[in-house]
Amino acid sequence: MQLEYSTFNPEDTTSQFLLAKACEPGLEVTIRKKWEPVLPDMKPKDLGIAPACPDLGLFTPGSWAIYFSFTLRKPYISRDDTDFYILENPLKKEWVFKVPYVAPSQWKGALQAAMIHELTQDKGSLSDEAWLDRRLQLVRLFGNEKGVAINDKQFDVFLDKQRPELAKEYRERLKKITDSGFLSGNLHFYPTYFDRIGLEVINPHDRQSGAGTSPIYFECVPADAQAALTLLYVPLHGFDGDPDRSRLQCAADLVQVAKGLHAMLTRYGFGAKTSSGFGVVKEAIKGWIKVAGLTDRGQTSTEPEHGKTAPNVLEEFLAEYPDETFEVSGGMWMKQHPEAGRKGKKRYLAAKEIYERGKTGSTESEQQPQLDFESFDGMIKKAEEIANALKQEGRS
Repeated sequence: MQLEYSTFNPEDTTSQFLLAKACEPGLEVTIRKKWEPVLPDMKPKDLGIAPACPDLGLFTPGSWAIYFSFTLRKPYISRDDTDFYILENPLKKEWVFKVPYVAPSQWKGALQAAMIHELTQDKGSLSDEAWLDRRLQLVRLFGNEKGVAINDKQFDVFLDKQRPELAKEYRERLKKITDSGFLSGNLHFYPTYFDRIGLEVINPHDRQSGAGTSPIYFECVPADAQAALTLLYVPLHGFDGDPDRSRLQCAADLVQVAKGLHAMLTRYGFGAKTSSGFGVVKEAIKGWIKVAGLTDRGQTSTEPEHGKTAPNVLEEFLAEYPDETFEVSGGMWMKQHPEAGRKGKKRYLAAKEIYERGKTGSTESEQQPQLDFESFDGMIKKAEEIANALKQEGRS
């Protein structure tokens, strides 16, 4: 069968490639070489698919979000599930626009694996209490461990083997936060889209001749390509009901996730062939952290009571104190109303904040400034500052 290659059409490359491979061995190499220069550049922003973080004022107190853009230091490789493609190893792409991307489930798995690895690295230096806290933290973030049940008689999952003497105690504590042993994680990831596609070639050498004869092509996102990662934390599951302890756990989760992101993206990598150095990024990043109720001074502001919207909090307070003008500080108000106590003071401050926000016409998002950073170390430092602010708010 004679194929006329002069009619090459980049948009129909896959069918031509497969036909040539079946009918005229060797011609597929020519098609592939013609295909390489026409690899497209795509702009997710232009397509309107770049994710945006929602207003944290819509979520429960203690919620936070991290966003940052990054640059690949080494190419990123993944595996698509398409059946027919010009390469045997296509890059995973978004279904509609065919833009290379990292799915939320991929981010979750990569970060969870990195944080588990970090935990096992630290096991020798952690006390029994610290080990249990870190392991339960993974449950809060990612959900229950695969293969773990609260009524287990045998303890043979990976983390059980790291500290076998604490496996039973871990399940006892797990019962306090979930009756069934099943739990949904509080960490939510957004997809990441890239705007470039390239090729990597692996050429296995013959042991005797030392020459490579069958190069393997991998579609990839090349080094120096840029993208962004966004994740959201909403503390709905995995807490024992103590508000002060829950606040400290939210703070600890933020710091540990920041450290885990650093480890995953700069040391362990994400995607395929991470053991060969693929899927790592440069240290320089640019982004922000937002926390529900954080003020410009770095302290946490009062939040509406759980389950109540901001207007309801103000209406209920004014129904109880109809002559309130919100002109005094929280301390002065508590002196004027000693019977209300500290809980009343907190209600007053929450109502006052909503009242003043309504007078100025400002929005919830304007009351939540972002804490910017330009490196992984800066992200971890900002996370620790926020954690300290949350802890101080708990003591006040």
